[in-house]
Amino acid sequence: MRTSATSLDQDAERAFRDACEANDLPVRIDLGIDDDTATVSVDGVPRPLAIHGATLIDAARVATLVERRSPAGAIPVVVADRILGDARPLLDAAGWGWLDRRGRLHLRTATVIIDLDIDPAPRAKPRRRPSAALASRGGQEAAVALLLRPEEPPGVREIARTTGFAPSTISRSLTELRDAGLIRADNRPVTPDPFWPLAGEWAPDWHTLAGRLDVADIRFDDLGANLSDLELSGYAATDTVAALAWRAAIVASADAPVSLYVPDHRSLDRVLDEWGHADGGGGDRVAVAPVGPVTRARFRRPDVAWPVVHPLFVALDLATDRARGHQVIDEWNPVEVPRVW
Repeated sequence: MRTSATSLDQDAERAFRDACEANDLPVRIDLGIDDDTATVSVDGVPRPLAIHGATLIDAARVATLVERRSPAGAIPVVVADRILGDARPLLDAAGWGWLDRRGRLHLRTATVIIDLDIDPAPRAKPRRRPSAALASRGGQEAAVALLLRPEEPPGVREIARTTGFAPSTISRSLTELRDAGLIRADNRPVTPDPFWPLAGEWAPDWHTLAGRLDVADIRFDDLGANLSDLELSGYAATDTVAALAWRAAIVASADAPVSLYVPDHRSLDRVLDEWGHADGGGGDRVAVAPVGPVTRARFRRPDVAWPVVHPLFVALDLATDRARGHQVIDEWNPVEVPRVW
């Protein structure tokens, strides 16, 4: 039985079926288009098939994955863009089949063991166009709240309380996200479906500064930056500085420009008054945070003087840079937080 009607799971089912057919394996896959079921026939004996789509599976994700319930007697299978080496024996031990789209298929039943290299079957990237469900600030705040906690999403009242929006606004936004197929009935995001539409709407208004920013500058103490107290909302670095802090595969010089988020327009005005505005680009810059959690949840990272934003916001900022950002995002799997892109 299908575990989800999402495009990710549907693509996974097609990829698994195509891999079996292309390699003349002793299994027959019936996706059951009419009754929304999937079965696998091994030596002529049909059994239910529970296929799960994913982007990346590592050891930590296996522990969560194997907790999912499958129909009685079903063979669980995960199809992912990448299945890391340490995750494969854990899937085997849990009785899961798997297909690594880079070119490896493994399936074990009572009568058949399949373990072979196959032709790579990369998944088509989701279309990156804005979604009407994410056009409003309320929709963006709701989506961010769910992407920050994808396995234990907050409810309507919690999101409303932390964002300052009315519960009715958040409820309506969640309904729109659900209707768009971006989140499940329990509000868990259909990773990575919400990320790219949100990235399409992510448009901070950056202002290049005439002077360079120094985290040790005492002027920050008078500007409400709260650089030393991360329990308070305050200024936070993103883009290159934060990407390096979270160990994304990005190349930058030691004096790379600083991109600084501030909580509100009053803070923006004060920074521009202190450091001045430059007409040209390429220098240090400042912007008002597009959503509240950007400057409410800040992090201290080793060897980085600036407080930095959550990796989700780093990824959203990188996604706006088509020249380098998409490749960095595709290769980046931060171990400290769930990957949601």
